[in-house]
Amino acid sequence: MPAMQMAVNISPLHIKDSSLINSVSAALETSGLSPELLTLEFTDTVIKFRGGHRHTIEKLSRLGIKIAVENFGSGIASLESLKHLPLEYLKIHPRFITDLMDNPGTANLIGPMVNLAKALGCTVIAKGVAFEQQAQLLVGIGCSLGQGGYLGKTLSGSQLAAQLQATVYKGGAESVLFGEQVVSELS
Repeated sequence: MPAMQMAVNISPLHIKDSSLINSVSAALETSGLSPELLTLEFTDTVIKFRGGHRHTIEKLSRLGIKIAVENFGSGIASLESLKHLPLEYLKIHPRFITDLMDNPGTANLIGPMVNLAKALGCTVIAKGVAFEQQAQLLVGIGCSLGQGGYLGKTLSGSQLAAQLQATVYKGGAESVLFGEQVVSELS
């Protein structure tokens, strides 16, 4: 079975825990997972804080772990905060994707988000892609990765294990596992 990337959401409470770095290191050691295959997701609420959080995120990145900002566009992260972090992914909040078909102006908001992600050297992922039309609109805007029901339903741990055991997962080697959902190419 090919190696797959995996992501774990880190809550604001976890980022404050002084043992987070040691816990993540121990989990990598125990599981044998290569750090490059792990992405830790933080909400932009976590990103807004300076000091310890930034240093913790930088230390995690130095371990080889990828860092993602979850639900981008819904919180209060400043561009100043974002530009100083070692980010790999910006994940657009699903409300923007849901609104995309009903409100043509939403594309005018998503486009700059995609451009911002690229300017920061990040890969952008659209969360909540439920329909083919949304995927097509996102590709037209410049967002080529998505997550949501259109690309694959949320799976329980046992369902995911069975699916991986059968090596039948949408998107092949280009897929990235975020939580219990697969992130795939939209086109």
